Amino acid sequence: MKILLVNSNNDVIHLSHSSNFITPPIGLSFISYPLKKLGYNVDFFDGSISKNPNIDFNQKLDNSSPDLVGFSIRNTDNQSMLNPYTSLPDINKMVTNVVNRNIISVLGGAGYSVFPKKILNNMNADYGICDQGENSLPELVKVICNGTNLFDNIPGLYYRRGNKIVSNLPDNSGYKNLKPDYELFNFNDYKTKYWSASIVIKTGCPFNCSFCDTPRLSNKFISRDHEEIIEEIKFLKKVKNIKSFYLIDNCFTSPIDYAKELLYKIIKADININIFAQISSRKNCFDNELFELYNKAGGSSTIIGADSFSETMLSNYNNRNNTNNIYKCAKLAEKYKVWADFCWLVGGPGENINTIKESINFVKKIKYHNLLTMYGIRILPGSPMRQTAINEGIISKKTDLLPATFYFSKLISPNYARKYIENNLSITNN
Repeated sequence: MKILLVNSNNDVIHLSHSSNFITPPIGLSFISYPLKKLGYNVDFFDGSISKNPNIDFNQKLDNSSPDLVGFSIRNTDNQSMLNPYTSLPDINKMVTNVVNRNIISVLGGAGYSVFPKKILNNMNADYGICDQGENSLPELVKVICNGTNLFDNIPGLYYRRGNKIVSNLPDNSGYKNLKPDYELFNFNDYKTKYWSASIVIKTGCPFNCSFCDTPRLSNKFISRDHEEIIEEIKFLKKVKNIKSFYLIDNCFTSPIDYAKELLYKIIKADININIFAQISSRKNCFDNELFELYNKAGGSSTIIGADSFSETMLSNYNNRNNTNNIYKCAKLAEKYKVWADFCWLVGGPGENINTIKESINFVKKIKYHNLLTMYGIRILPGSPMRQTAINEGIISKKTDLLPATFYFSKLISPNYARKYIENNLSITNN
């Protein structure tokens, strides 16, 4: 069987607000490895690096003649309330093209997994795989090739049984002992000023922030072994000449001992690389030693998770953090010359002019490179924010959240909040 794996999001600048956040589709490399090991012919297409994705995709289909196309949908939209953009219509064109050619279509990826049944139905694809697919897609391919139709035991599979779409429980076991296929794509296509390659560190999250649905997948950290990570870095540097790495982990420094040990082993291995990771500003997630190790391991820049700089808003987001921690973390970043961006969500429950003033006054006390400011909270089906929005009458239980739907505090308007912030604070501070 010939299989074409597709990174289907084809407008990364709209989706990430910056071409600096183009990343290699590392998830597909973990899909490709077991497929190739089973003897299947695997090809690859990436819409995010194509100047004419629809034309190039058609040509790829003609040249590759696949029996099955697996689409990775990383994002459904850019989660921006004031400058909204959705990638689904363009992705739907690609899927429809495959369906019309009578090629088997399979949907997957982080974006797909938020709305698995609805997207599968809307795009009329054959199958979908919710959450991890490293084991599920190879199993699905084997079942299709064998003609057994024994789909019941394939984790996370969405498929049609008569006129109904049925689903299986997903796989959220993490990436430990899984191998990526780094021959799938050309890393030169993904170079940014921050990184050239991505390495998965861990998945899951025990923090239950009100706007996030990650705990729906796994409410605990599922970490990879340090040795696996080090070996991947060594391989990519030696074979692919890659010297800068994005360590994929939304809470890299939690637990702090795990992060410190990995940084220590990177230093000890004398690999001589640059790294980029997100540092948590929560209590017990950073200290002098952590920043010293990060710096020595090659970390010169970071994103520091904050979400807000108001005590009221941090509490309302159930962030488990406070401004004292954020301040200490920012000062350590400055001390160790780590260039820091901060994330700021504006408009959550209880946001008003006073909480915005509180955040502005705080930000003026710290040094930062960029404030990654998002106005409005994208309401996700598996997040606590959905229930808050229902309680406040912003949405109902039946509201379709696939079209980007946002929460914004009724105590202040989005446009006024943005104008006030831009008039009183520099979002970029080089």
